[in-house]
Amino acid sequence: MRLTLFGATGPTGLLLTQGALERGYDVTVLVRRPEAVTVSHPKLRVLRGDVQKPETLPPALQGQDAVISTIGLPYTRQPVRLYSEGTRNIMAAMKQTGVERLIVISSGGTAPGVVPESSFFFERILKPLFRGFYDDMRKMEVLVQESGLRWTVLRPPELRNVPARGQVREGVGKYVLPRGLSISRADLARFTLDCLTREDTVRQSIAVAW
Repeated sequence: MRLTLFGATGPTGLLLTQGALERGYDVTVLVRRPEAVTVSHPKLRVLRGDVQKPETLPPALQGQDAVISTIGLPYTRQPVRLYSEGTRNIMAAMKQTGVERLIVISSGGTAPGVVPESSFFFERILKPLFRGFYDDMRKMEVLVQESGLRWTVLRPPELRNVPARGQVREGVGKYVLPRGLSISRADLARFTLDCLTREDTVRQSIAVAW
C-alpha cells in the first residue's frame, strides 16, 4: 500500500503515520513544516506543502494508492474554510494524479439540528458556540460525498489521548452512537487504517466511538 497522509503533524495524524509504517505501508506525508515530523523510517517520505496551495499537492499523490486526511484546526470562532477548501484541493489533485481512495476524518458535530444521543454540553453549548467550525466540516463532507471518489467519512466524538482499547463501535450513516461520547486517538487511527482494505466502508459515512 502506498499511502499519502495530510495532517500528519497532528496527534491523530502522528498515530496514523506510525500505524501505517508498522503495517509495512510506503507512507508520504505532506506538511507545511517538515521539521515538525517526529517520525523517521525508511518507508516514510516527507514533503513540504500546504493543502491551501494546490500546486504543492500533486507530487505527494503521484503513484499512490490511497489518501487519508486528518487536516484540522483548534476550536475557533473565526471564519473557517480549511476543511472544505483544503479537501477540495486534495480531491482535485487526486483526480489529476489518478488516485481514487480517500478517507477523511470529520465529526459527529456535522449533524444538522440536535442529536439526542449526544451530550447536552456538546449539542447546546459547544456546537452553537463554534457553529462556523462545524459548518465548514459539513461542507467538506458534502464535497467528499459528491466527488465520485471511493470515499469514506469517519465521524468520531471527543478524541482522547489515552491507550487504545482495541474495540470500536461503528454506525453506518450515523453521526453519533448511543453512549458514544469518546474514543481514543489510537483506536481511531487503527480503525481508519482498517478501512483502507474494507470494501464495506467505501462511499459510507460512519460514526465511530467506544
